[in-house]
Amino acid sequence: MDSTIITGLIAGGSAIISALISALISSGVTKYRLSQLEKKVEKHNNVIERTYQLEERQAVITERIDLMREEIKELKGA
Repeated sequence: MDSTIITGLIAGGSAIISALISALISSGVTKYRLSQLEKKVEKHNNVIERTYQLEERQAVITERIDLMREEIKELKGA
């Protein structure tokens, strides 16, 4: 075989191997970053859920306070 063919085969093989290694590393990094992003989204969703529950509780408490104020006004007027 001619030395240029051997050199070409070695260069081509090296390029394929380095491309595969690069793809595997990139894939691993992407998977890691995606998992970290999923964790952040889950935390955010939990905060939103808790905020919604707190707003509901606040509305109930505000309504109770208003009712108590009305009862106090009625008792003072009686």
